[in-house]
Amino acid sequence: MLSKEQRNKIIYLLGQKTKSEIAEEVGCGRDTVYRIAKQFRECGNVERKKYKKRKRKTTEEEDQLIVSAAKACPTVIESLGGHTKY
Repeated sequence: MLSKEQRNKIIYLLGQKTKSEIAEEVGCGRDTVYRIAKQFRECGNVERKKYKKRKRKTTEEEDQLIVSAAKACPTVIESLGGHTKY
């Protein structure tokens, strides 16, 4: 995740360097530079988008029951390719 300073630096360097050079200087991927530049062109800012949190599918209590069941029967986890250390 880029800091606000890194995002601003990308915008500052856009007219001066190639996107590959910017990516190397800022320490991110070239696709990230393209995405930040596009966002700036379309929205006029480089702020991170705010996303709504996704609703939980299970409750914390259900999560604990799942973990307890997995610990009680580790062979099921192994058969699915998982690990048994918690």
